[in-house]
Amino acid sequence: NGTDPDEIVFVSLHADSLHKKARGSMVYIPGTYYCRGNGGKRGKIYDACAEVREGQFVEIPYKKRIRSEGLSGEFAKQIVEALAKHKIAVHDQKPIRNHIVRGRRQYVPAVIRHNIVPTKVLVEVGNLNNYEDRRLIVDHEFREKFAVAFVEALKQYYDGKS
Repeated sequence: NGTDPDEIVFVSLHADSLHKKARGSMVYIPGTYYCRGNGGKRGKIYDACAEVREGQFVEIPYKKRIRSEGLSGEFAKQIVEALAKHKIAVHDQKPIRNHIVRGRRQYVPAVIRHNIVPTKVLVEVGNLNNYEDRRLIVDHEFREKFAVAFVEALKQYYDGKS
């Protein structure tokens, strides 16, 4: 409350479990088409939180979804470029995606789908089913290198906004 949403970036860091041959980082952004409808939670555990009681359901208008996909996509590009610059593996086929496909289901993770912050990304640091990625994720030096690359991308994103 009270902060310009354009001055906020939402990031959720994850480690995926894909096919053993899949390797490298990926960034998910909120695809306009996949973020239709509203989202929210109900129930005792959620009702205990003031932020849920104040805005229990979220529906993001079409024009804001388009803008969010664009802003998030720009930030995702900067993340992927910074990772590559620091010699951190990125997924070789499509490191930036606007939805997830699991079986026949296509969706955007709720953490970025129902989030009112315009610039939002879910970053998959690596694939836990891939031996090399798994080895790197537990390595302190790799995590530090990843953090440095990520902060570089974040600074670049904010520099471009001024």
